[in-house]
Formats: sequence, structure tokens, C-alpha cells
Amino acid sequence: MAEQLSIDILRAQMAQAVAARNATPEVQAPEAPAEEPAKVWATENQQRLIHTMIFERFPAAQAKHMYASLDWTKIRHREFKAIMNELKALPKLPRNLRDKAVVSPEVSLPGDFPHGTYTVQYADDSYKVIRIALQPLDEDFMPGVALIGYQNGPNNKKDFRNFANVRPDGSISFWRRWTQPDLEKALVAVLGAEDGIYTTPEGDRVEVTKSDYCAKCGDVLTAPSTKNPYRDMGYGPECGKKVGLKK
Repeated sequence: MAEQLSIDILRAQMAQAVAARNATPEVQAPEAPAEEPAKVWATENQQRLIHTMIFERFPAAQAKHMYASLDWTKIRHREFKAIMNELKALPKLPRNLRDKAVVSPEVSLPGDFPHGTYTVQYADDSYKVIRIALQPLDEDFMPGVALIGYQNGPNNKKDFRNFANVRPDGSISFWRRWTQPDLEKALVAVLGAEDGIYTTPEGDRVEVTKSDYCAKCGDVLTAPSTKNPYRDMGYGPECGKKVGLKK
């Protein structure tokens, strides 16, 4: 009896094995591909440009809310242009009314490249003004590229001539037609200064000061303190007189 039971169990196991072998394997449905994150059309520089334009035209709290509400996954060329045109039509706030703690973030140039306007002053009291700035994206010439220029006239807003640009890898492309040895030296001082001081290979001390803005009129301050006695107090030469500051 026990022997017959063992045979029956063995037959049942063999039958199951044969059935399993002959059965059509179950075809599993392919897994649905993972949903890709929505792509953003605008570059980081384009997003920073809109950020800057918003913070130039609205109080900080309102500007923060407006910028945060932008859905960059839905903004393409047409929407981007429309936003830019709307912002351009609005007047800018005076600089002294902007919240300087949250004004547009530092433009992230390749290799943490610095940007802004710098006064490079030498031991003989001569100086150069160097500007590193991104071209607006609606410019015909090199839009969105960081250009390097120097002040070549009395107007420290308009009198600048560019002589180089920053490549995507952070290296500098000098323009042969406009580059001069003294401009290259001034740029080296800007890039190599530590705590506002650069020491040349010859051991000469060069002072590098990033420009700020006049506390009264908002104009950029570029002349060194030896030329503008009110610069260290945050005023231009004319405004310093008007507010009654002493030299």
C-alpha cells in the first residue's frame, strides 16, 4: 500500500513537471517606460535675464513671487519673447529702491568667471576700468556671450569698447584688432586679485575695486578714490558735494 502511494506521488510529480514543460510561458507585458522629466527650452542665462528684468522692475517680495510662478517647462521662444517685451515696456525701479540683498543672482559664467565693472589702479595713480558683462539675448552681436571691455571715454555707462569674450570653457578669446598689452595686464589683475589687491610678477601692487553705485543718483562709480574723494563714502564727485560731504 505504501509502495503504491509512493508511485502515485511520483506519477503526480512527473505529470506536473511535464505539464509545466509543455505549458506556453506566460508573456509578461513590457514595463511602461519611465516618464521623462519635462524639458526646459530656455537656457540658464535666459532664465537669469528674466530674473534680472523682474527684480529691476518690482519690489523684492513681489518679484520673488512673480519669478517663482514661471513654469519654464512651458515657456518656449514665443512665450520668452512675449515676457521680455512686457518687462521692457515697464520702467525700472530706481536703484536705491531695490532690495539689494535679493537683486538678480550672480551670473554664472564658465569657471566661476567674475562679472561686473572693475577699477584697476596702479602705483603711479593711473587706472583702467574693465567691464565683464553678458550680452542681452536680443542683441544681434554675440547674444548671451560674456564680453570684456574697457572704458575709453568720460561716460562710464556708454563709453566702453569690447576687446575680448569668454568662451564656454571659461578661457578668453582676445580680439586682435582691439587688444592692447595694458588691457591684458588690467584683466589679469582683475582675475588674479585677492581681497582687492594684485601683485604683479615684478612685485608691483595693483588695487582692484569692483564698482558700486552712487547712494544719491544711482550712477556707477568707477573713478578711484584718488580721483573721487567721496567714493569710499558711496557717492560720486558731484553728489558728494551736494550732500555736503567733506573731502
